[in-house]
Amino acid sequence: MKKHLLLILGLSASLVSQAISPDSLTVKKPKAKPQAKERTFLTYDFNFLSSSGSGIKVSPIRSGGVTAAVFFDKPLGRSPISLAIGVGFSSFNIHSRSVIASDSVGANYFMKLPDSMNIKRNKLSLNYVEVPFELRFRSKPNAKNQSFKFAVGFKVGYMLQSHWKFKGEDLSTAAKDVIKTKSFDINNISPFRFGPTVRVGYGMFNVYAFYSMQGIFNDVNVSKGQPNPQGLTFGIAVTPY
Repeated sequence: MKKHLLLILGLSASLVSQAISPDSLTVKKPKAKPQAKERTFLTYDFNFLSSSGSGIKVSPIRSGGVTAAVFFDKPLGRSPISLAIGVGFSSFNIHSRSVIASDSVGANYFMKLPDSMNIKRNKLSLNYVEVPFELRFRSKPNAKNQSFKFAVGFKVGYMLQSHWKFKGEDLSTAAKDVIKTKSFDINNISPFRFGPTVRVGYGMFNVYAFYSMQGIFNDVNVSKGQPNPQGLTFGIAVTPY
């Protein structure tokens, strides 16, 4: 009987020692919580006009602009999704062979200039302060700590200032004199613009697009039968921080 009791105690001790071994006490570490990223945003933009009217061509290379923003990025738990809201500035510049003209009642439209006219510079510049919003996805970082990212969003802008620069032949004279003018606060330009954004990238480099749902002119000030051009922007972006 004593031998059986000693055997039972030995087996019990062995089972207890295995139950409290270091391997059995190992606790699985929780998944690391994603950190806030992409808090700064800077792009060089190429700008276009959508529905600008027959014969109106924009030079996207010369119509460069910039977009800059600072974001508050909030990861959603331990998921690869985050929400971001920010404040920014955007300069939308259009270089073309057209000018803003007015009809008999003062409404506006884009008028194409003659192909034979010598134009050195003809640029419309619209500058906005903006509030952008993004829903972001970031993949798990690779060995180089780089992630694939995709973001869709929306932004609203309020125009701070507008101006028009022109250098070229003066249509009002037969001598084809070269003139240089700069006009500020263009009449009947819409003070607001808003629309969707999309961004795709890897690491700190991205491609970016924005479409303005609001036309350049106030809707009530568009010449009858003429389109209200909408801005379209494609950009190369960096998000260093």
